[in-house]
Amino acid sequence: MNPGGVLFGCTVLAKGIKKNWLTQRALKWLNAHKLLSNLEDDLGDLKDELAKHFLHSHVKLVGYMAFFRAYNSL
Repeated sequence: MNPGGVLFGCTVLAKGIKKNWLTQRALKWLNAHKLLSNLEDDLGDLKDELAKHFLHSHVKLVGYMAFFRAYNSL
């Protein structure tokens, strides 16, 4: 990443969140068909990994989606 760059994106969380039956089924199907690989993903791990690699990070949880941004500049 270039100096001053910002990493941003979103991910679908599978652990540590409240899921209804449709969400559970969709996640199992998407993982079974290798469209996702997130059955062990959780909010705490995402925050920890961003903090390990970046000086600044922010995560916003919307449903079971985690939107994030991270950067190193001051």
